[in-house]
Amino acid sequence: MKLRFKVDQAEALRQGVDAPTLVVTIEINPKTLTQEERNLLADRMDGIDVYELTTCGSVSAPGHREKHITATQATFEALMVAVRANEEIVRPACQILRKRDNSNPEGR
Repeated sequence: MKLRFKVDQAEALRQGVDAPTLVVTIEINPKTLTQEERNLLADRMDGIDVYELTTCGSVSAPGHREKHITATQATFEALMVAVRANEEIVRPACQILRKRDNSNPEGR
């Protein structure tokens, strides 16, 4: 399976890593991933593109779908660091929404 995302070229340079292009595509085998990794990626995918999650349960809002996840290197490991960082931003908002929905099941 292919995954497409952005690389922060300036950060790659700081790390001494060559990143000749802004958008990269890597090849992964989903069977080798943990269930958590598969879920985190699937939540952010549209086709092969991996986008920042900005709301609970969907990728970026319409008109902002060009907001690819940005990793520091063109590796799966760096991609997952960026995905987990995005999850840490989104998770608190999702928990608040779930609590609100659970305390008000009829939408009142």
